[in-house]
Amino acid sequence: MAAKNIKGLYSNNRRRETNAVTCSVPYVLGAADLREGTPQEVVITADAYTCLTIPANCIVTAVNLVIEAGAEYGTGSTVGVKLGAIDVITAGATDAAGLIAGTNVPALVDGSSEDLIITPALAGTSTEDSVIKVVVEYTDYDLATVSYIGID
Repeated sequence: MAAKNIKGLYSNNRRRETNAVTCSVPYVLGAADLREGTPQEVVITADAYTCLTIPANCIVTAVNLVIEAGAEYGTGSTVGVKLGAIDVITAGATDAAGLIAGTNVPALVDGSSEDLIITPALAGTSTEDSVIKVVVEYTDYDLATVSYIGID
């Protein structure tokens, strides 16, 4: 017995989009401005930073830490990245250029949205060029586009 064809029903042929977002945490959060009376640069501290909210009903397919050459933090510095309560990067090195792939993905964000939280652990001496970049890829499985996949 052949399977019943429901390709055109229940939004089965509607396209979904995959999204990629980059979150950045620079060492210098606010530059000095003598005209405004800011006497020194505002720099990052070892604190938690909420950088992004992933909407509900999404599948997070990848979380990657990217450190570009020339943008490294001080020697021994690391970062942790959480998606809600899930650790996706634990102690990723930010003192050497490279890419660190997150763990515990794919992850399901259902029911309510989840924050992406970046927590640096600073060591050594960083520069004004130092920056943490986290690239997040996710697909919203409920929200569809107006584009359709062809039906046989």
